Amino acid sequence: MPEKEESKKEGFGKYILINELREKYADVFDDPGSESSVSDTLYLEGIHFSLVYFPLQHLGYKAVVDSIADIYCRSLIPAELSISIGVSTRFKREDIENIIEGMSIACKRYDLKISSLDISSSLTGLALSVASHGKKANGLRHETPKETDLICVTGDLGAAFLGLQLLERERKVFENTGGAQPKLEGFEYVIGRQLKPDLNTGLLDQLKKEGLGIG
Repeated sequence: MPEKEESKKEGFGKYILINELREKYADVFDDPGSESSVSDTLYLEGIHFSLVYFPLQHLGYKAVVDSIADIYCRSLIPAELSISIGVSTRFKREDIENIIEGMSIACKRYDLKISSLDISSSLTGLALSVASHGKKANGLRHETPKETDLICVTGDLGAAFLGLQLLERERKVFENTGGAQPKLEGFEYVIGRQLKPDLNTGLLDQLKKEGLGIG
C-alpha cells in the first residue's frame, strides 16, 4: 500500500482543522445553525483530565456540562444525551457507577435525559464521549458577530484555567515527593470552576426578554 503524503501544514489548532474539514466536505456536514444540532465532547485520560485529582463523579458531571454548553451557545436547548464510556481493567463497577452518578446529577440540574449508553473496553485508560442533542428554543436567535459588534461575555474568564494550573502544580509535587499533601487552601473557588463548572442558563431568559441574540 502506498504511503500517504505527509501534510506540510504546521501550527494550526483543532478548531481550524475542523472548520477546514467542514468546508471541504460541506455536502455531508449539517448546518451549525439548523434547528436541531448535536454537540460531541470527548474526554481522554492523560489528555483532558488526570484522575490524581479528578473525582469520577465530578468528571461525569463536567463531561455533560461541557457538551451542553456548546448547544446553549448555538441558541438551542439541550434535551438528551448519548454516552459512551471506555474503561480499562483497573476500573471496577463502582467506578462506572460513580461516573454515571455525576452525569445523573448534571441531567437533573439541566433537565436532560440519557437516551443511550454504551460501555466498551479500553487499552489506554478511561475515555468518555458525550453527545448532546439540542432543539430550537422559542424566542432565541443565533447571530454571527460582525467586525463592528460589541461582544460581551459572562462569568469570570480564566478561573477554570487557573484552577487547572494549581491542580497540575500540586499533582507534580505529589508525584515527585512520593505523596506530599496538596496545598490548595484559599483556592476552592477556582478549583471548583475546573472540577465542577456550572452554566448560567438563567441568562437565556434575560436575552429572550430583551430580544438579544447569542453570537
